[in-house]
Amino acid sequence: MSAAGNNTTSVITRCMYMRPDEIIEAYIYSAVVFFTILNNSLLIMVMRRHWNNTNIIMCSMCLSCILFAVFFLLPRKILVGTLRCDPIYCAFISLLGQTFVIMMNLHLCIVSLDKYLAITAPLHYESIVKKKRVIIALAVVYILSIAASFLPLIWRPVFQDRSRCWTTANTPQTAQIEEVYYFVFFISLFFIPLAIMLLTYGRIYAIARDHHIRSQPKTPTSGKNGSRRKSLVDSTFKNIKAARTLAIVVGTFFVFWMPYIIAFFIFRVRQNSEYTPSALIFIQVTVYIAYCYPVINPIIYGYFNSNIRKTAINMIRRYKRKESIYSSGSAYSIGRTE
Repeated sequence: MSAAGNNTTSVITRCMYMRPDEIIEAYIYSAVVFFTILNNSLLIMVMRRHWNNTNIIMCSMCLSCILFAVFFLLPRKILVGTLRCDPIYCAFISLLGQTFVIMMNLHLCIVSLDKYLAITAPLHYESIVKKKRVIIALAVVYILSIAASFLPLIWRPVFQDRSRCWTTANTPQTAQIEEVYYFVFFISLFFIPLAIMLLTYGRIYAIARDHHIRSQPKTPTSGKNGSRRKSLVDSTFKNIKAARTLAIVVGTFFVFWMPYIIAFFIFRVRQNSEYTPSALIFIQVTVYIAYCYPVINPIIYGYFNSNIRKTAINMIRRYKRKESIYSSGSAYSIGRTE
């Protein structure tokens, strides 16, 4: 057998073999994938009972979290075999990760703008934000995330060294293109939407404080105008309360993903640099934290949203009631048989 054949065989063997730390990591990510699918699926089921624009966007975000678990985490961290060292697979899988990160970020940006319009323009909100427009905006999010993330396939070599699942620039020109691409990519699709979210929630906080100061009118209002004013104030307070929940979701996203994004950006721009063991450990920790976000997100949103929380509790109670009725009925039928 030739040397090239022996080398190929050894590479395939390394791909199929999993080290003990990789096996432990596979078990950890198996739990992450399972709970990501479970939690987000349950939240989608509950939110369908409260079908509004905000929940449509959040359902779509839950779907993107499920896709992240199935199409990125599952093959990247759990599945074994020669696929892990397949060059075409490696070229696509690294881009899928950033696709879903941007997808989740843009979902949060849209839901922030939706709640901002509901609070700042309550009288015109229904005429501005319609279900059809929301669906179109979500379609743009999916298309933009995929198109922008897969641009590197134009200049990156697909068939690379099979000994590792990582695609790098093979010439100084492509390395420079990579630096420019990731700088523009993260600035335009991660940091700018994040800045928009911070500005919208800052404005919502100012409006909430202003409404709190003016919540008690100096003179009582009555009649049609008074009733209309009370209805508008109640609607505004309801939207502000919902915005607080979404602000917590955005804050959680920031805490979980920001360290990973910074580490990923530095690692991609400085691909050929040497890193200390402590730096590599830090990068690995940021990966674990970021990849756990899709598990935590539905729990946070469901807990802090009173309507979602009440609906979930009622569903659990009904399920337990049915279980008790079924068990008591089974016991009764067994008793009669005896």
